[in-house]
Amino acid sequence: MKRIAHLAACLAAWGLLAQPPLALAQAGPTPTPAEQAAAQAALLKKVEQARAGQAPLPRLSVPADAALLRAGFDYRTLQGREFDIEEGSLSICENALAISQTYYTIDVEISDSELADQSPEQARATDANAARYHDELALGFGYLIDCIGVLLGPAGRIWDGLDAATQAQARPGILQARNGAAQMFEGALGLLVQQNYTPANKADLLAAMSRNAGAYAAAMTPTQRLRIRSTIAAALEQVPKALRPELVKVQAVFGLTACEGLCTA
Repeated sequence: MKRIAHLAACLAAWGLLAQPPLALAQAGPTPTPAEQAAAQAALLKKVEQARAGQAPLPRLSVPADAALLRAGFDYRTLQGREFDIEEGSLSICENALAISQTYYTIDVEISDSELADQSPEQARATDANAARYHDELALGFGYLIDCIGVLLGPAGRIWDGLDAATQAQARPGILQARNGAAQMFEGALGLLVQQNYTPANKADLLAAMSRNAGAYAAAMTPTQRLRIRSTIAAALEQVPKALRPELVKVQAVFGLTACEGLCTA
């Protein structure tokens, strides 16, 4: 539970700052879980070398790097899988976060806790990285929305299976995880109204949100769901007209009234 809380907290900070996904839809065969894990391991090695100044970061413009990035961040590999958080399944999200965050913070002295409250110098440096590594950040951010989405259900089932004493001990971490996921989803909604991005960019982001709306809504409290619905209502007039019907469907999902799993924490 501490691991998912830490991950969600980092995502809340990073997700609100990252650039939105471009039209980078996955194509070709879906990587197997083993292939995705191998690609992420290779990417982790490459970003470690980049942090040490021994090599450049992997780029989508380089064919060999692109193959690794697309395999490591292909959301389709997550779909339909049964995840056991206690057995290490969370590592796929942790790896993706570590890889993606490197693009955002490369050559910047900054800690996870400083991501949402950067100094002017840090902000200039991370903004420059976001501009330079826009495509790579976009692909990673879209994957992370999916990755957290598929883990929220198992996390809720773990919570339901705890006795009252254990729930009391775990509650602070669970609240951090739930709030981090809610902030991440709300931050993604904010990106839909940015004027700099094309309708295709926003369509990709909305697709990731739509795939996972049910999982995020189920994990949130009624108050958090209402906040998301209000955020969507404010965004509807600002998003491209072609996206509005799908965004209305996402809004409807957050009309959920049942409170089970993480919602009860």
